[in-house]
Amino acid sequence: MTDGRDHEAHFKIDMHEKVCAERYSNLWSAVQRIEATILAHNVTADTRMTALSNRLWALVIGGAGAGFLGLAAVVFHLLTRGKA
Repeated sequence: MTDGRDHEAHFKIDMHEKVCAERYSNLWSAVQRIEATILAHNVTADTRMTALSNRLWALVIGGAGAGFLGLAAVVFHLLTRGKA
């Protein structure tokens, strides 16, 4: 009688192991997909940050250039206004 129960217990354990192996396999593949998605978004975020950084530097350089030209125009005007 215990032989039948042992066989049933081993069958349940084997089925449990198969189910757990399938679940862990699904979890592992989900983790790999999430990791790939995160890496893809990080690359995209880095690209966006580089583009944003380039735009900000262009704005800073453009603003500094415009300020320099404006100051040069004021100095030129102040230096030449008495000669006319």
